Amino acid sequence: MTPTLSKIKIKKTHDGREAYYDAQQDAYVVKILPGDHYVSHAVDEVLSTVLGSCISACIYDPKTKRGGMNHFMLPKSDSGTWGGHSAGMRFGNFAMEVLINEILTLGRKRTDLEVKIFGGGQIMGDIMGVGDKNIAFINDYVRSENLRVTQKSLGERCARRLFYFPATGAVIEKKVPVEGENQEIIKQETRYQRAFKPKDCEIELF
Repeated sequence: MTPTLSKIKIKKTHDGREAYYDAQQDAYVVKILPGDHYVSHAVDEVLSTVLGSCISACIYDPKTKRGGMNHFMLPKSDSGTWGGHSAGMRFGNFAMEVLINEILTLGRKRTDLEVKIFGGGQIMGDIMGVGDKNIAFINDYVRSENLRVTQKSLGERCARRLFYFPATGAVIEKKVPVEGENQEIIKQETRYQRAFKPKDCEIELF
């Protein structure tokens, strides 16, 4: 039986967003949406996101036992604007730097970080090659920044649902055939595209 709203345990995270308690995970789930990122300050949190052609990096510092996740939609922007909006976190180059720098403010070094990268799925054929461009970006980024990649799951004709445990660095990845959960992802990314379409980039984001 699905619990009633009044029985769902909800808490506020350190940055004011809501997280709900998941008994199966025995943790509070923080949802990471497209163009979003979050660095956990609590041991009882799990970060969750759903990816189509987008990329998520799960970054962990084993010295501080802190970690965070991002979710970006396109590889790169020099200006950080998307259709006139300030939207840097929707681009990989901004999303990676912001997440890394926020984790480093907790007191450690870039060389300590462990990076796990996911996404770039071929949803509906990815006609404009968005997934491939995102994969090329993230592979080039981690190589040029000398980041230590400990897990990688990119491409393939599937969507992905991730559960990231930032207190340990562990990730549970569930691959979903495009015939299944892809409708949720298509709707999500289509809504996002309509709200923030780049002026000079006529692409489909699923």
